[in-house]
Amino acid sequence: MDGIVKMEKRSRSELIQEAMCTYLEEKKRQKFRETMIRGYREMGEINLELAEEGIILENEGLRLVRARLAECE
Repeated sequence: MDGIVKMEKRSRSELIQEAMCTYLEEKKRQKFRETMIRGYREMGEINLELAEEGIILENEGLRLVRARLAECE
């Protein structure tokens, strides 16, 4: 550490403070990433259910439109 202190021309306290800030920022980013991954996984199941419901409703709507068009012929 003394070599780094001389090379950087900074005090030990400054280097330790910077290292701690860097460490804490990285931990914060890692926690955020993990939270986002978990959220996307949880929402993935919900989004799939909504998409399946949407397809069912869309197919029903298409069936009704076709039925109405058939009546017009």
